[in-house]
This record gives sequence, C-alpha cells and structure tokens, in this order.
Amino acid sequence: MRNLLFILLGLGLFGCMQRKEQCIGNVLLIPMQVYVPLYQNEEGNIIDSIINDTIQENYALIGIYQIKNDRAKVKVTFSMDSLTIKDGWIEMKYLGIHLAHYSDTIKTMLHPRLNSEISFEIKNPQWEEFYMVKNACKDWLYIQRLNCSQDHGWLAPEYQCDNTYTPCN
Repeated sequence: MRNLLFILLGLGLFGCMQRKEQCIGNVLLIPMQVYVPLYQNEEGNIIDSIINDTIQENYALIGIYQIKNDRAKVKVTFSMDSLTIKDGWIEMKYLGIHLAHYSDTIKTMLHPRLNSEISFEIKNPQWEEFYMVKNACKDWLYIQRLNCSQDHGWLAPEYQCDNTYTPCN
C-alpha cells in the first residue's frame, strides 16, 4: 500500500511538471504608437519589439504568464494575424486594460478576491477608459487609473476587456 502511495504521488508530481505554464491575465499594449521592447528574460537583452499597427488595426493581444522585477513574461499574438506569436518579457509600464460592463459602479478590491475590502470605485465606467496593469494573479488584474496614483486595486475578470475593437459587455 505504501509503494502505491509513492507511485501515485510520483505520477502527480510528474503530471505537474508536464503542464504548460498557465496564463494569469490577458492585457493590451498602452494606446501609444511606440515600439515596445521585448526582452529575452526579466533582466535580459532586447530580442524584438512590438507595436500596435493602428493603420491596419492589427493590435497586440498579450497573455501574462509570470511577473518579476516590473517585467512580465508574455506571449504576444496579433488580432489580425494570430499566426505571429512572440514570446519574451515586457516592461509592465506598457500594459493596460479596458473596462467591461457598463454598470453604474465597478469596485476594485484590496486583494484579488470578491470578499476583499474595496480599494476604490469606478463610477460610470466607459470602455474608452484605459487602466495601467501593475500585477496579475489568477485572472485578476491589479490596475491603476492613468495619471492618478491613489486609484489602484484588483479588478475582477468579469470587468476586464482585452478586446481592442468592441466593448466586452
């Protein structure tokens, strides 16, 4: 019986090691027409760059897989060209999100869970508003209002919109 337990535990650990990295959040590039450097690792050399193609409306869609030292390990695809995939690290200052659901108020939380205390409220949210992403945890995004360092908190997944073409409601 003891050997069976060790075998099962071993298989479980092996299965964990075989899993692919899990995405912890989906975001967009900040709406600026600049080349954003893509790094080899969290402290490494630049290996590529990405930019939103506003002329052909081919925007970068970004999945975050890890965050370390103000950089995020990402996988970048483009909305009109999903075959182009770029992997690397990007500085968090270039990442953001739109708001989904036109409700009267969206509450951001002090911690990434629904039963947490409220950090700040977004009154009459609009899809056009763009929030900087500072962190990610299990599909929750830690956001900050542009030009307002006091307004920051965790945004639940149902209030996030990573669609560059239409509001997510």
